[in-house]
Amino acid sequence: MKNIILFLLGLILVSCSNNDDDGGSSVDFHPNSEGTYWIYEVMANKSGTDSLFVTGSRQVDGSTYAQFDAREPFYGLYTLFAKENLLKSESGRIYVRGELSAFGDAFPELSIPLDDLLILDPSASPGSQLDITEQEITIPYEAASLTGFATVRSEMLGTTATLELNGISYTNIRSSVITVTASAAVTGELDGVPITIPVLGEQEILRMELSFAEDTGLVYSEAILSYELSNTQLLDLPIANTYREEIIQTLLRTGSSGE
Repeated sequence: MKNIILFLLGLILVSCSNNDDDGGSSVDFHPNSEGTYWIYEVMANKSGTDSLFVTGSRQVDGSTYAQFDAREPFYGLYTLFAKENLLKSESGRIYVRGELSAFGDAFPELSIPLDDLLILDPSASPGSQLDITEQEITIPYEAASLTGFATVRSEMLGTTATLELNGISYTNIRSSVITVTASAAVTGELDGVPITIPVLGEQEILRMELSFAEDTGLVYSEAILSYELSNTQLLDLPIANTYREEIIQTLLRTGSSGE
């Protein structure tokens, strides 16, 4: 049973970026100066206030990335996403390097490597795909094998001229979405007869919508973590059959420790 959990919680993907350095925007949608901070209100199964801040920078492959930290405890998926990764802004675009592990209680051990995942491109049209990664997995499962397929995709959503949150108006909002879709089945032989038992029908297990404001950074995020397993009566899976959680993260204020 342990291997099936490791599969569902450990789909390994290698992010392939279809980035293009031409074009872009002169507007910065994610300030990365050391000392910049964001305070968020988070509504989820466990709600609270998050404090995310830039601690410094790191050079990787000739590029400069911002490093983040967050005060414990924190509750937002974007807070976790930023804290565990490096982020860079170039020509208005936002790239993430590290891993996607913001799956909360649904998949606490799931970690997906990211190699400059493009999560925002202000020059891209609404509905256009920014990045996509696909990976097929095969691992041993008792006397059979567990095989699956997963896809990570980022897309642009659109532009909003003005957005008011907690009494503060933000301008030039650009929104995008990151989704993770997965499927899995147990395959092998029973008394010499090939068998396939689906355990995770193809479904979206994460959808995280992100809204960034000009010269501000993330101002709003709405994420849904969910899954529904099948044939659990046949495999006696030691995890919940279904899961769903909505996490809403709203900016309260931002600033710099140097101010």
